[in-house]
Amino acid sequence: MMTARIGGGLLAVAIALGTIGLVPAAQAQPGVADPSNLADRGSTRPGPVAGAQGRALRPFPEQPGCVPWPTDRWRRGRLPTDVARSDVNELVNRFRQVGGRAIVIVQGGRLVYEWYRDGITPNTVNASFSVSKSITGTVAGLLHRDGVIPDVEAPAPVPEWQSPGDPRAAITWHHLMNMRPGLKWTESYDFLEPGNDIIDSISSGDAGGWVASQPLVATPGSQLNYSTGTTNLLARTMGQVLGRTGPAMEAEVNRLLFDPLGIESAQMGFDESGHWLGGYSTNMTTRDFARYGLFHLRGGAWDDAQLLPENWIHRVGADGHATQFWAAPRDRFSAVGIRGQWVSVAKDLDLVIAGNSDSGRVHEDVFERLFAWAGRSPCGREVRVHRPVNDPARRFPAGEPITVRFSVDGGPSSYGTRATVSSRRAHCKSARSTREDLPVAGRVRQRADGRYRVVWRTRASWRGCRELRIALPDGTVSSTRVRFVAPD
Repeated sequence: MMTARIGGGLLAVAIALGTIGLVPAAQAQPGVADPSNLADRGSTRPGPVAGAQGRALRPFPEQPGCVPWPTDRWRRGRLPTDVARSDVNELVNRFRQVGGRAIVIVQGGRLVYEWYRDGITPNTVNASFSVSKSITGTVAGLLHRDGVIPDVEAPAPVPEWQSPGDPRAAITWHHLMNMRPGLKWTESYDFLEPGNDIIDSISSGDAGGWVASQPLVATPGSQLNYSTGTTNLLARTMGQVLGRTGPAMEAEVNRLLFDPLGIESAQMGFDESGHWLGGYSTNMTTRDFARYGLFHLRGGAWDDAQLLPENWIHRVGADGHATQFWAAPRDRFSAVGIRGQWVSVAKDLDLVIAGNSDSGRVHEDVFERLFAWAGRSPCGREVRVHRPVNDPARRFPAGEPITVRFSVDGGPSSYGTRATVSSRRAHCKSARSTREDLPVAGRVRQRADGRYRVVWRTRASWRGCRELRIALPDGTVSSTRVRFVAPD
């Protein structure tokens, strides 16, 4: 990782913020990747949970069992069969024409598409801008897990607010996380105007301290005020509680978040006082932004370990700007930056789209069409093998016919004789095979009840375990391990 220290001065701050060039008049909103017009779809985890407003939230999909976690490297997959690569290329070309730099699409835990503009590679570190806000919120959740922030409803221990009778002492951690502290702040991107709060706070050398010095203009918790300054103050306060600044703070964030996820490219920015500029400066590769998105798509779990507390992760996308993410319909949520940076998560489609741009101009219909894919498991359709093939009392000597009966989720289909079943020797308690495919295969017949069967004769006595691999004509390959008993 690399630490960046950003000094004061109007020109230096403007360059650091990437404002030399076209800047939109207002902060990008979650609609840039808001697929709100799509039909509702199911989830892989049963049971709803309650959101911040008491409404049911869609469960987070689990990592498919056939897809390893991308801690070390991404596993690649194919685009869904109903998505033409030429159509995606056309959409991405439109993105390129408006300043797009990179896009990474992850579905079912696999990297199914990526594109980079000329001169940009998978190893290019791209600016985060306000995507960093969500990362700051995530670190707050990890500190809550570790007891560093034991109660998010407790007053935030900001040194400037500790004088007796200071009304700002009522501002809680939760108010900072949800951008409702009530402090005076105007989020303006006209960086050449006098009195710009973003420029003044960073130029002070202590961005969070400048925000902390502002007076109240609203009751804490009463209204949302989108504020880069509030997130900088949150990052500063977390560093103060930890007793960390600069490289020491970066090492702590690395330990808490980036190391477990395999994110190695992150570059954090700090002000002259050594406080993390969590409001806009946590840069990384687009692939690593996608890792971060997958972490939240999996409900704050990684490599089968629950890193974020479940009561925390369900705040994400619950409403408004909870935990520094923008909420969207269908329990989708996004982290969005001013110049076209985003990490969008769709639980119902098991989908993450991460992208980086130079201009901030993004066509909404591009991402609505990308989100329009049907969600499906990369492990294929579920195939269930029925008895008696699983019955350990059966004996299968050489030459005896073996019948395997199975069904496919979704009901009867016209597979007929086109599907095949093969077998290979396997450990009974492991999916790892010990031999190449055995010379046993059979053609499938569909039964009247919608199930399928395959009948074959073995060339040798079967004993121990076999992994039966059932291949369907739509490309699905499913497997199940069964135990066969050797003859006396």
